[in-house]
Amino acid sequence: KEIHMFTSNQSNERINNTHLMALKTKLESLEQSFKDNLFSINDHEIENLTRSNSNNKITAWNWSKSFTQQ
Repeated sequence: KEIHMFTSNQSNERINNTHLMALKTKLESLEQSFKDNLFSINDHEIENLTRSNSNNKITAWNWSKSFTQQ
């Protein structure tokens, strides 16, 4: 029984390592995609946001939508 538990744990550890490696690869890819894009906001844009009566709550939807409104 102990031998079976050992091999089972070894198998789980191998699966976990595989998942961690896949996650690491995805995160590195995401990091690279951000490095390739320069995101910036200037004082004028911040001032416009502060003064505007529109929905200032920054959500992923509002943020992505703002690019199509320019």
